[in-house]
Amino acid sequence: MRIFHWTLRLAVAAAMTAIPAGPVHATSGVCIVMSQESAQASETVEGFRKHLAQQGVSAGIRIHSLSRDGQQPKDIAQSLNQARAAYLLALGSQAAQIVTKENPGVPVIAGLVLSAAEIAGMGNATGVYLDTPLEAQLAMIKRIFPKARRVGVLYSAENEKKIAEASKICQKIGLSLAAQEAFAPKEIPAALEAPVQGRMKCG
Repeated sequence: MRIFHWTLRLAVAAAMTAIPAGPVHATSGVCIVMSQESAQASETVEGFRKHLAQQGVSAGIRIHSLSRDGQQPKDIAQSLNQARAAYLLALGSQAAQIVTKENPGVPVIAGLVLSAAEIAGMGNATGVYLDTPLEAQLAMIKRIFPKARRVGVLYSAENEKKIAEASKICQKIGLSLAAQEAFAPKEIPAALEAPVQGRMKCG
């Protein structure tokens, strides 16, 4: 939880470096797009509002949520284009994808996204990512569960390189990796129920 709150503070700090002090001249000022309404997203929005006020930034804020009132990505994209916001804050990977695809000329601040790939190639975008290095993830597992000897993981085809890397790291810290590929979300339940001996063991 401490790591998460630290990430939130960094996200707000990144936002403040992108928005100058003073009034924001745009129809809607700042638009916020959330992948889903959650305690984390709400806390980020509240922190964002407070920092805007502390920095003397005067801007109207309009919030869109993919999980509220059945709003669809295409509808939110249309609203953003009509709003002509000066800045965009995207919270969540799906929100970042909508914002970066539909508003290439507007400065974007992204938070609560998994990796830099979510806004790759966008020269007008910045953000803070939740992508934690594999070494840190496995070291934390080892620290929290010192008696553990095997780590299970579900992965998709595009993550094969990460699985190979994780296997090498596991060998160094005294763990073995049991990996099971899942080709689609619907296969996850069956993959979780698969017997250990049937899984691909790395390390």
